[in-house]
Amino acid sequence: MIGKQTFLMAIVACLLAACGQNYSDKPADAALAEKGLTPLNGNHGTAAPVVPAAPTYAASESADGGKIWAGVATRVPDGWVSETPASSMRLAQYAIPAAHGGEGASLAVFAGNMGSVDDNVSRWIGQVSQPDGSDSASKARRWEAASEGGLAATFVDVSGTFSGGMGMGGEGAVADYRVLGAIVNTGSTFLYLKLTGPGNEVADVHKAFEQMVMNMRAG
Repeated sequence: MIGKQTFLMAIVACLLAACGQNYSDKPADAALAEKGLTPLNGNHGTAAPVVPAAPTYAASESADGGKIWAGVATRVPDGWVSETPASSMRLAQYAIPAAHGGEGASLAVFAGNMGSVDDNVSRWIGQVSQPDGSDSASKARRWEAASEGGLAATFVDVSGTFSGGMGMGGEGAVADYRVLGAIVNTGSTFLYLKLTGPGNEVADVHKAFEQMVMNMRAG
């Protein structure tokens, strides 16, 4: 029969051997990785998962003086003044000088995938209300077209009291406004062009806006 002291010494030897097999002077993550183990998340020196950055889109000028937005080339009408975008979400921004005194119109250009075309059209229309309380959707005009470069475009045109969008300057709702927008499928993303301003100012430039969209082609 093995003596009690001998038995205890055998147990201690086994424990020391087991500890020796698992001991490492490396950091915990490295030691676990060495043994093919994955460390748990938490306070174990593990880095947070890497989240892919959202795609970014560029605005530049073509060799012939045109504009390239997210890989799509077009020409901005003469007299439209390029401004520093008021938001990092905007790819480009233009001020359109007033032809009738007072406030001029403005154009904001965005790029990305910001929901369905229908959702964006509905959102733009929803930013305009009617003085008589009627539904703006029933008075809005929407149509589809293909640009000269074969890009599918959806246009929307609605007038009334405008109370949406950035750049309102804290003015709240503005009466007698008009929103003229276009959503262009570039094949890899979407361009959103939103022209807003007093109704008479937008009336003067709506054809130039439509032509700018119809001129679009892959740059």
